[in-house]
Amino acid sequence: MEPWHLYDSRTPLHYVVNRVKGFTTDMAMRNATPFLHRYLYRDHTPQCILSCFTLSVLYENRTQENTAMVMRALHSSVRELVNAETSRAVATPVEKLARTQALFLFQIIRLLDGDVILRAQGEKDIPLLKIWLGDLCKMRENLANQALLGEIVMRRHPPGEWTVSITHAAGDVLAC
Repeated sequence: MEPWHLYDSRTPLHYVVNRVKGFTTDMAMRNATPFLHRYLYRDHTPQCILSCFTLSVLYENRTQENTAMVMRALHSSVRELVNAETSRAVATPVEKLARTQALFLFQIIRLLDGDVILRAQGEKDIPLLKIWLGDLCKMRENLANQALLGEIVMRRHPPGEWTVSITHAAGDVLAC
């Protein structure tokens, strides 16, 4: 595929790139993206998601006058995320998901903004994003194995409500 297809609004590549760029707008305006539900962190919002939301709002509302400060905030937020998460000894599954989602959104800004310096910074963190995505894949595989195990165990023992309902229903039938 020729590189100019990226700039041709009639091509699927153009649509996909623009849709991915729009994830920051989705986050800023609706607190949601195709991979981050607005209620996912309703009860407990990790700091990295708050930073990601704040940065998305700043980025989407940048002007010529404040762009330099927004880019400083972006750089600071990314460094805080990376430093906090790489030094963390143990992370819960929710924390692993949140940090990966936040870094992914930061990467969208840095890699697709068009700024050469941001792109270089973003390229340095691609291996880290791959590691974090790998962690999520391992969790998914473990959950799939647990789900299969759980299904086998659950089939042997129906839920208590079913037992009560079936007992009552059987009693009603016998009473008739």
